[in-house]
Amino acid sequence: MVDLVSLVLGVASGAANGTFPIFIKTPRVLAADVHPVVFQLYKSAWVCFFGCALLAIQAAQGAPLVFTPWASASAAAWIPSGLATIVAVPLVGVGTSVLATAATGSVLSFLVFWLGFHEKVKYHDVFGAELPAAPAYLLGSVVGMAGPGYAPRP
Repeated sequence: MVDLVSLVLGVASGAANGTFPIFIKTPRVLAADVHPVVFQLYKSAWVCFFGCALLAIQAAQGAPLVFTPWASASAAAWIPSGLATIVAVPLVGVGTSVLATAATGSVLSFLVFWLGFHEKVKYHDVFGAELPAAPAYLLGSVVGMAGPGYAPRP
């Protein structure tokens, strides 16, 4: 059951993260000619509001509030990441920007958890040889994500 919940949450996260750049190219936002820093500030303010609301709910339920250095580092990296996305979308488009973000995130997550946190890579029997499938799967995913960026445009 945990694997199913994790998969559903992962897909929901990907959908939410993959759709936020769409709003950067809406006619109202383009007509407003909003500076990327202002757009990021607006987005960050709403994230802060909802984050504080969720923390308040958690505190009201008596659950302990736990802060980690990784959460702080992630939050610090989120601001420049959002700014880069906001600047990239009008330049290269939503699709290319989201695909580049997904590919970079996939590679970075794999390398950090494998090399930094020493996660074990599962080995599989491939024609009698024990090989790790994760690097090949990762490479195939990244190549698959990069493909549409190189597709001819109409």
